[in-house]
Amino acid sequence: AVMIGRMAIGNPWIFSHVLAHMRGEAEPTTVLEHRIEIMIRYVRESVKYFGEEIACRMMRSRLCWFAKGLRNSSQFRKSINHISTETEALQRIEAYKNSLQSD
Repeated sequence: AVMIGRMAIGNPWIFSHVLAHMRGEAEPTTVLEHRIEIMIRYVRESVKYFGEEIACRMMRSRLCWFAKGLRNSSQFRKSINHISTETEALQRIEAYKNSLQSD
């Protein structure tokens, strides 16, 4: 039995890593673009499901987990802790993506 639990909250791509391990394949690399896509999708789906106010409160911690381990993520995590709208969240994700691509 494999227990993943909370790890999947901040690392939703863990399932592809576990599947590769179970198949005896090399673990896939999680590329930056994929993480950014997941963040954007998470924002949009959370707002649809929970409504903007609740979703934004939830996103403050979850988006920080998604960015953990990425280059220059500390400034992004600080900025995410103050979001109150879907638009703000998407703008901060886009700004972070642009900052990584310009490095």
